[in-house]
Amino acid sequence: MTAVKGKFSARFEDGTVLSDIESDQRDLAAFELQPFGAPFHEMHKVIFTSMRWLAWHAAKRAGLTKLAWEKWDATCVEVTDLESEVPDDAADPGQRGRSDAT
Repeated sequence: MTAVKGKFSARFEDGTVLSDIESDQRDLAAFELQPFGAPFHEMHKVIFTSMRWLAWHAAKRAGLTKLAWEKWDATCVEVTDLESEVPDDAADPGQRGRSDAT
């Protein structure tokens, strides 16, 4: 069976940030059962809902939030997938070796 883990950060309207929220297969399985959920192989069709819900479910399971899903969804401004994020200072590989003169 596939082990699937994710790491998220969530930012809320009041400026609160929850970092290092770790989801795992338990959260994915629970998402698939939601009325708005989707099987794992189709999660790309609901990418923002799935990221937000997985972050919420993992945070709730870990005791990082007591918010119900509806309140979390209404007040959470942004969820970031920390494992897919490209650092701001990452070099563009297509630009290596080019000078400003060219």
